[in-house]
Amino acid sequence: LILFHPSWTGSHEQLAAVKCPVLLLWQQNDTLHLIAHGRKMAKLMAKSKLVAIKPPAGQRGRESYTDVFQVMAGQISSFAKVNPPVSG
Repeated sequence: LILFHPSWTGSHEQLAAVKCPVLLLWQQNDTLHLIAHGRKMAKLMAKSKLVAIKPPAGQRGRESYTDVFQVMAGQISSFAKVNPPVSG
């Protein structure tokens, strides 16, 4: 399970029931989706990994999307190799 800026509205305690590996990708400087929210989610899910993504220095907004996407794609690829999907 890979989450990127999830809009979780339920009780955070419900996340403790998640047993599959979870990759949480968070833009470190996001002021709408605070990284503290991601840390709380990661702490509750035993098999989770939180990755804080920093946009390149001096870049903000849309100009950083390509670079951020490349970092995200690399993180997802690495995560998927270590945690292959299970069918069934």
